Amino acid sequence: MKSQGGSAIKSCAKGYTLVELLIVVSIIAVISALVVLRILPAAAGTGDVGAGLMERAAWEAAACRFNQNIVQNATEYFAIVYGHYPATPADLFPRFLDRIPRCPATGAEYHYDAHHLVVCPYHP
Repeated sequence: MKSQGGSAIKSCAKGYTLVELLIVVSIIAVISALVVLRILPAAAGTGDVGAGLMERAAWEAAACRFNQNIVQNATEYFAIVYGHYPATPADLFPRFLDRIPRCPATGAEYHYDAHHLVVCPYHP
């Protein structure tokens, strides 16, 4: 293109086209919709107080099993190193565990059964 004076005008496209902007906005809208659909049911809940208590109990039981696995793994490692099992989970501290996990629901200490398996008195 030439201007009236005869010099060439540079055609530099600055910015984005309308199509590019519409694509970006639609992608953001889809992602936002997915996030909202994921968050709303959790935020709304069921309105049933008992359901919330059951959910909490399920999370506490899962956390308790996780803690039991940590203590059990440290117990097995103790047995490999020393050739015998520890008498109590407290024997694992401080060499094998930096702290002794407890049941998250009650704070009860774990103990061993006859087969050296870690047991929670609250979540058998």
